[in-house]
Amino acid sequence: REGGGLTPWQYLNRYRVAKAQHLLRTSETSVTDIATAVGFNSPAYFCRIFRRESGKSPHAFRIETGST
Repeated sequence: REGGGLTPWQYLNRYRVAKAQHLLRTSETSVTDIATAVGFNSPAYFCRIFRRESGKSPHAFRIETGST
């Protein structure tokens, strides 16, 4: 995109991933339940988007942030 802007879907996915990161850091809720809580219908799609946005899987993110 011109000007480095985000599409509405990119913005929404980044927002959802940020919410998921918070939940992964502060709760022991399962990745599947977090995916649903932040608005993804498919845990596999959530994991793919999470990895694309953060560079690691939700599980790896949780381990690296020392949450569980």
